[in-house]
Amino acid sequence: MDELHVVRHEPTWRAEPELDDEYDNGTDHKTLYALFGLAIYKANVLEHTLVNPSSRC
Repeated sequence: MDELHVVRHEPTWRAEPELDDEYDNGTDHKTLYALFGLAIYKANVLEHTLVNPSSRC
């Protein structure tokens, strides 16, 4: 029993990805989609305001 050893194998999907210098990491995907959604929402509000001017507060 003194000769037994526990060996752990780390899966390869846990390894940190290599950094790519050619890729711009300045803006993450969540921020990009949030800003896109905000722009679409504001455009939709503007469209509905122009189409139905009687609903203005």
